[in-house]
Amino acid sequence: MTSLSKLSIVLNQLLAIHISQKAKYAIKSALSLALVYLISFYQGWSNISTAAITVMIIAINGPVYESVTKGIYRVIGTIIGAIIGIALIAIFPQERAIYLIVLSIFATFILYLARAYRGDYTIFMLSVVTMMGMFQNGKVDNLLIMAIDKTLMTIFGIVIYSIVAIFIWPVRSKNNTVELAKSLLAMQKNLFLKGDASYEQKEELIKEIESQESLLQRSTTLASIENSGLTKAQRDTIFQTLKQVNIELILFAYTQSKESLERQRSCVKNIDIAYREIEELFDSIDSAIESSKTIKIPKKFKADFDIESLEALSHFERATLSSKIYIIQKLHEQLRIVANQFNSIISPYPTNFKLNKTTISSFNWFDIEDIKGSIVTFLVFWSATFFWIYFNPPGGFYIVSMSVVFSLITAFTPIKPSILIIIYTISFVIATLAYLFILPNIYHTWAIMLFIFAYSFIAFYLIDAQITIFFLMGLIIMNISNVMYYDFSIYLSMLMMFYIFLSILLFFYYIPFSTKPEVLFLSLKDRFCNLSFAIIKKSDSYITNRSSLFLKLKALYGEKHLSSLSKKMKLWGESIDLKYFDSIQKEKLDIFLKSCEEFAYMLLLMQSFQKSISNNRLIEGFCKRYQNCINIEAFDINNKEELEDILKKLENDLEEFFTNMKDEVMANREEVIDFYLFFEIRKNLLTLFLRIRTSLSREDFQTLQKYRF
Repeated sequence: MTSLSKLSIVLNQLLAIHISQKAKYAIKSALSLALVYLISFYQGWSNISTAAITVMIIAINGPVYESVTKGIYRVIGTIIGAIIGIALIAIFPQERAIYLIVLSIFATFILYLARAYRGDYTIFMLSVVTMMGMFQNGKVDNLLIMAIDKTLMTIFGIVIYSIVAIFIWPVRSKNNTVELAKSLLAMQKNLFLKGDASYEQKEELIKEIESQESLLQRSTTLASIENSGLTKAQRDTIFQTLKQVNIELILFAYTQSKESLERQRSCVKNIDIAYREIEELFDSIDSAIESSKTIKIPKKFKADFDIESLEALSHFERATLSSKIYIIQKLHEQLRIVANQFNSIISPYPTNFKLNKTTISSFNWFDIEDIKGSIVTFLVFWSATFFWIYFNPPGGFYIVSMSVVFSLITAFTPIKPSILIIIYTISFVIATLAYLFILPNIYHTWAIMLFIFAYSFIAFYLIDAQITIFFLMGLIIMNISNVMYYDFSIYLSMLMMFYIFLSILLFFYYIPFSTKPEVLFLSLKDRFCNLSFAIIKKSDSYITNRSSLFLKLKALYGEKHLSSLSKKMKLWGESIDLKYFDSIQKEKLDIFLKSCEEFAYMLLLMQSFQKSISNNRLIEGFCKRYQNCINIEAFDINNKEELEDILKKLENDLEEFFTNMKDEVMANREEVIDFYLFFEIRKNLLTLFLRIRTSLSREDFQTLQKYRF
């Protein structure tokens, strides 16, 4: 056992008392800041604020795991930023305009990567902070010394935060990921057992599952092989399998009822075996995680239909039944895959299981809001630069740097700059009182460390992690150093500097792209409809064999982004302040948002299903004969028919179709079942679309377009 491991054990034993995760995070972050100041004081370093801001930026992530690898990545990002910053000054020593143009492009691109990255984006933030920090208002005197000093102080802040996070109450990625997976599986089992519960009960369970899935995705993305013992491809495969279980379960929950279960039992002889094995798989996987017990994996489930009972049903009822059995088979199969993966993980041999061919990218490429956010960052850069050139405010180019970096937090996020200004003002009042009455009366190092720790702890504990840094700016304003120099004019100048860059961010919160919830919601809604119809048209082209390259690309983009798009619609839809829009009922808005999520799930299921089948004569024959009821025309938003009328027409068309179908075609059982599944998925899509259309009227959307300040 190494000395570092012994130190970690001792520290954890000393701190082995019941403290909430929030308090642990606040203590660790505040201690990191205090240590940065303490060590800098004893070493006589002057550029303390650089290391302090570094700690504040890293703490934006909240209480997540830390590792040596993660710290190294941050150091590498910092060094790359410093190299780019120095190189640009060296390449354009006199051409300030060209330098600023190139710098703005680099900063915008790096922050776009930060927006698109699914993991720890502070790596990119530190790169931009260091890169822009190399530019000292155009001065080149002692540039190399200054650059090295700033880079080393940034690295110093990274090292201190990493050491504290690793050795004091460490959040282990492996344990955290396994625990999250265990909790998710428990929620999935609960939803499965309550498949015939009320719609409201299932809604609550589904919300919990989706929230847990997001936590697991974040943990999986942020993990490293050093902490989890799994490669990225293995982590991605496990997450994708559990996500697929979620999709099957949610579809199962939406379609399951007591009547449905009775019909399944009357028509499928071995359906109870499937239900029992699914429940046993949930229990076995939980036991494997808890006590490393090998999971007994059942054979692949294949439905044994009772032909007589099946023939007694109408074709419409057979389609509904087939879709439910298909979902149960898929759920059973996915849980078998999960069980096999966990058997491999807990075995004494090296982890080895079949990997998905497509892995989850670490970047969410070409998201529209990310691109718009990057445009905002570019405009913020040049607006702040012109303000600095023409007005020469206190802080100089530092205002440009802060505006650009923190545009990452405010552009297209629910965090409003106006809220940040309020938090900063509260911090300013407290900092002013401390500057006047506390700091002048502190004479000992331990006292100043206690003050820094207390101030930081309050911020990290009481304020959301993403905006804590704006409260902690009070520490930077006080300019705490080895030799304190009290000058209220300098203090007020620094205060003004922060208000300037926050005002710039506030301006660009509304211009050129408004971040009002209702405006964003309407924009996302229109895009959701366009991408959904593109996917449906692409699906129709499977039947009609007519598809353009543009449609294929648009549908592919929709498949990648539709699920996240529905979640963003939900985020901004729930953020709308309905007191400005009295005619819109919250219940109807909630139904609209939830129906859009279900619609996205069903669309992706349709795409997945249609890729798995080919040359189905029944599907081709039905769609050619009844195009107006099954193809894109059925989804026309101007169609005013009621749901019951449309479904009745579909049922009649289906009965007529099978009455005229030749026996040799009907003899192929696989084709018949695939057709029933296809028909049921299309029917469910149409049902969801009509629910979306009726939940909010055209007048409601027009109301949301009304101007409000």
